[in-house]
Amino acid sequence: MSTLVNHLLFWDEWSVYEHADNGLPLDHVASNELAGVSPGDTIWIVTISKNKIFLAGRLIIGEILEYEDAWWRMPDHHLLETEYYAFPAKFTETCLQPIALSSVARDLRFKNSDADRLHIWDGRINPQQLQTMKELTHQSAEVINDLWNNRDAFFFDFDFENGFDRAELLTFYRRAAEKNPNDARAQHKLGDELDWNRLFEEAVGAYRRAIELDAASASSYYRLGEVLLKLERTGEAIEVLNFAVLANYDRSSAHFLLGEAYAMSGEFDKCVDAIMIGLDIDPINEVGHFDLGRAYFDKGEFGEALEAFTRAINLAPDFDEADDWIGKCHQKLGTPEIEIDLTKRP
Repeated sequence: MSTLVNHLLFWDEWSVYEHADNGLPLDHVASNELAGVSPGDTIWIVTISKNKIFLAGRLIIGEILEYEDAWWRMPDHHLLETEYYAFPAKFTETCLQPIALSSVARDLRFKNSDADRLHIWDGRINPQQLQTMKELTHQSAEVINDLWNNRDAFFFDFDFENGFDRAELLTFYRRAAEKNPNDARAQHKLGDELDWNRLFEEAVGAYRRAIELDAASASSYYRLGEVLLKLERTGEAIEVLNFAVLANYDRSSAHFLLGEAYAMSGEFDKCVDAIMIGLDIDPINEVGHFDLGRAYFDKGEFGEALEAFTRAINLAPDFDEADDWIGKCHQKLGTPEIEIDLTKRP
C-alpha cells in the first residue's frame, strides 16, 4: 500500500449526513486527534447506524493545518474550533459513500490502543469503543482499502438519496439535536430540515438556538434571515442579516439577501447600498445585477435600472426575466421601439 499509516476516525451518524448532504467530495477532516498524523496517512471515516458499523469515507492526507490557518483557507465553511484540520492530497478527493462493515468488523485489529479489536454483542456495536481515533494494523488496513476500492460491488443499505424519506430525515435530525443540545451544527442542521419541510416557525427556533451556541455563525444568521423573510417578518430579517454581514463581511450572498429584505420593507436606498456592496465582492453575479435593477426601478430611476439589467443580460444572455425588465425600462423611458428589437433577439 502506498500510504504510511491508516487511522480509523469515528463520526456521529448525523455528521456523516451533514457532510454527505451536499454531494461534494470530502475536502477536510477536523479533529483534536490529528496531532500524530502525517501527509500520506489515510483517515477512514466510520459511523454507527442502527447499531451497525459503516465505512463512510476516506481522506488521504496532503496537509495538516491548525485551526487559524484552516480558517484563512476556508473562511466560509463555518469551521469547528478543533486544533487540527487535515486536507486531502491532490486528485484523491472522494465523496462519502458508506459501506457496511459488519462482515469484517470482528476481524479488524488496532495498534497502539488499549483494546486491539471491537467488542460486538449480538451484532451490536457500542460507539464508545470508537471515540478515540485508532491506528489500523497493516492487514486490517488492506481489508478496508480493498472494500473501498471495490465499493461499487457492495450492497449499500445506508443510502443518502433513497434510504430515508424526508419525514424520516426530520425525525433523525430532531433526535440528533436532542442528543447534542449544545452543538450548534446539530441545531443548524435541524433548522435546514425544518425549513425544507416548510415548518418555518420551528426552523426559526432551531436557528436561534444555533446562534445562541455559536454567536459568530454567519451561516446560521443567513439561514435565519431567509426563513424570516419567508414568514414576511421583514424587520427581524433585516436585523438578523445585518449580523450575518458583520459575522462574514466577504460573503456576497448575505449582502444580496439583506438588499432583498430592505426591498420588501420599501427601503430602496438601503437596498441599493446593500446590493452594491455584494457586487463589489462578486461583480459577475448576474442575479445581483438583476436585483439592483429591480431596486432602481422601484425607486423610479429607470436609466440606472436599465444599465443594471443590461449588465445582467451581458453576464447571462439567456436571462429572460432581465430581458423583460429591460423592455419595461424602455417603456418608462419612452423608447418602446428598443423593447421590440430586444424581444426579437435570438
